[in-house]
Amino acid sequence: MGQKVAIVSDKPQTTRNRILAVVNRPGAQMVLFDTPGIHKPVHEMNRRMVETATRSIGQGDVVLWLVEVTEPPGPRATASSRGC
Repeated sequence: MGQKVAIVSDKPQTTRNRILAVVNRPGAQMVLFDTPGIHKPVHEMNRRMVETATRSIGQGDVVLWLVEVTEPPGPRATASSRGC
């Protein structure tokens, strides 16, 4: 892509809205999007962020789910991110 399009932070839930990026290559086009993390929401804002992320899953041909593996899941992790 050649440019920064999303924030990178160690702080959980930094991405609050879906971010889109379009990559054009000869003979191909990819639409990439970064969503808020999927977790057990405590507040209304977090519930909406999780809703945005889960709605986005069905909009892609390929879904890449990244999960932190250097430490165990926290108390608000979903069953999916725990490997259940």
